[in-house]
Amino acid sequence: MLAWETGLAQVCNRQQPLAPVWTLLGQEHVLADAILHALADALAASGGGAVDVQRFSLEDDGCADAIIACQSLSLLAGATLVVLQHTAALTPGGKSKHTLDPLLAYLDQPLPGRVLVVRVEAEKWDERKTVVKRLQQFPVVDCRTPGKEQDALKRLQRLAQPLGVQVAPDAWPELWRRTGQLSRAMQELLKLQTYTGGQLVTAADVAELVHPPLEDNVFAWVDAVVRGNPQKALRTLQDVVLSGADPVTLLALTARQVRLLAWVAESIPRGMSQQEIARRTGAHPYAVRVAADQARGLPAQVWLELLPVLADLEYAVKTGRREAQQALELAVLECAWALQLHSQVRRRAY
Repeated sequence: MLAWETGLAQVCNRQQPLAPVWTLLGQEHVLADAILHALADALAASGGGAVDVQRFSLEDDGCADAIIACQSLSLLAGATLVVLQHTAALTPGGKSKHTLDPLLAYLDQPLPGRVLVVRVEAEKWDERKTVVKRLQQFPVVDCRTPGKEQDALKRLQRLAQPLGVQVAPDAWPELWRRTGQLSRAMQELLKLQTYTGGQLVTAADVAELVHPPLEDNVFAWVDAVVRGNPQKALRTLQDVVLSGADPVTLLALTARQVRLLAWVAESIPRGMSQQEIARRTGAHPYAVRVAADQARGLPAQVWLELLPVLADLEYAVKTGRREAQQALELAVLECAWALQLHSQVRRRAY
């Protein structure tokens, strides 16, 4: 499989003949569209005329009409670009109500001077299928979401170049953090460009216009819980649940954070560094740093006593004895009560 940059460079290389069949695998439509535009430009340059772009749905109509278009001469254009999309039949577990025989036959002898693009909008396809094995004999371009932030930012900046939008250096990672997809990031970038009137897009602009990820709301909720702020926690809980968070998952996240707080509260007074705690617990160093701030001034016993309470609530939900929403609200109150009780004990001690 070709990396997106490699595939784009191969399409734009006028020194080599254009492959007659291309597969674009992945859900990032902005990457696939860039390849399609490059293919149309390459066909126009080699054919000396307009390009006839035709789209067909494998799921709705099968592949016969697409293959006929590949084999027919266009009366209005010098070259033909045929896109076969909605190809769930090529993914694991996917089936087609239409025969793929016309496509298989064409892949044996594709015609020069035209290009067939098979668009697979999925993270992976079924390499055991005969048609997939045939398609792998031609270029397959990776149009999936980059796994590394560094790669994603490079591609995002390259895609944004034609827009001429000016973006501050610290705004790029924040835009990516809030979107997590190149296609969505490009949509938000267009909105930001309009909002700023073509001026520099800052991280503050991104924070104001781009909706934060669910993780931000979840973090705010867990933070309010373990800091003993029931009013804020219950208000945030409604937003988190409405955003689609699973209540059972939220309960588990709270228990995980309390366990980390117990680790931190017990280990730091004994001289263990945050880096060592992160290594031993498997937690991210930033999570340990946040937990150290949350647990400041509180003994490990407070968090250790909360762990069985949260475990009982989670068990009650999983056995059907409590509703998840009710268990979450009780978790908030239990944490608030434990922290308030400790505060009162400290005041009496003084």
